[in-house]
Amino acid sequence: MFTFTRCTKVVIPLDLAEAILGKWELVELGNWPNMNQISEPPNYREYLTGGLLRVYDYKSGDFYYQNYSIDTLLYEYVRLPNESLLVVTYTCEFFDHTDKLRADYVGIAGVFNTFIFKRID
Repeated sequence: MFTFTRCTKVVIPLDLAEAILGKWELVELGNWPNMNQISEPPNYREYLTGGLLRVYDYKSGDFYYQNYSIDTLLYEYVRLPNESLLVVTYTCEFFDHTDKLRADYVGIAGVFNTFIFKRID
């Protein structure tokens, strides 16, 4: 006699605004699926509550600040020297239990369009 059981995977909706919080280092960049490893990240990015993004530059030891928002996309707002506001938009995919983040440019083409970040603490 055989008994068969079926498991149903329960998918819990991910709150992107919660998942993005914390410090992140760039570990890969490229044009998906052709990615390059980053051996020495230039900075870390820390997404804080309230839409504040703090970037720490390892070489200079300086912090830089900008704003962000997230819904189904991630928007980073960069104030340019002439006071114009540049909005950079990414699609986001969290994986490895939200410890890695894949971000792809939306609407613009760069030399590299895909960025993989790893959560650090």
